[in-house]
Amino acid sequence: MGASPELLADVKGRNLHSNPLAGSAPRGEGEDDDRLIAQRLMNSSKDREEHALVVDDLAKRLTPLTTALGFPATPSLKQMATVQHLSTEIEGELSEGIGILDVIDATHPTPAVGGVEREAAVAYIHDAEEIDRGWYTGGVGWVNGAGEGAICIALRCGLIRGSTTHLYAGAGIVADSRPDAELTETRLKLTPLLNVLTRH
Repeated sequence: MGASPELLADVKGRNLHSNPLAGSAPRGEGEDDDRLIAQRLMNSSKDREEHALVVDDLAKRLTPLTTALGFPATPSLKQMATVQHLSTEIEGELSEGIGILDVIDATHPTPAVGGVEREAAVAYIHDAEEIDRGWYTGGVGWVNGAGEGAICIALRCGLIRGSTTHLYAGAGIVADSRPDAELTETRLKLTPLLNVLTRH
């Protein structure tokens, strides 16, 4: 089961769309509080740095696969039930002969789930992380024989085996991250899945 908000790649013909999310904050208690928290998120140097790491890496990896690639200089907000994110919509035109699997091969794992610099970060995660991620942070979606498809990153997901469910969520860690805030963020991301599982 899953509730991933993050689109890694959507390819239709030669049209490419990607929507990286990085940098998060809770939703507010009421409209005014929500607007204030959103503004703080938009102005947060820590969250803007975290977001830029992901967007810049995707742009660097997508450029050799495309004849055109564009995205706004400033992120926007994507708001979910319990959390809101910095969001950038990336649009491009793929080079002839490039399909969805080429895009996934070049871009996954993004810094949001694999770190920067990729090889060193992935090696560190492999050695230091105490859980087996399984399908968590992998790709979920569809592909066809024409090289089209849509793949989301498997975030905020759960693996159900009989009467036991393991839920997965995480947070991007940068130099200015605070452990208590990252733990709160992860709990907020898990809340919608927990609500489904505990509904009577």
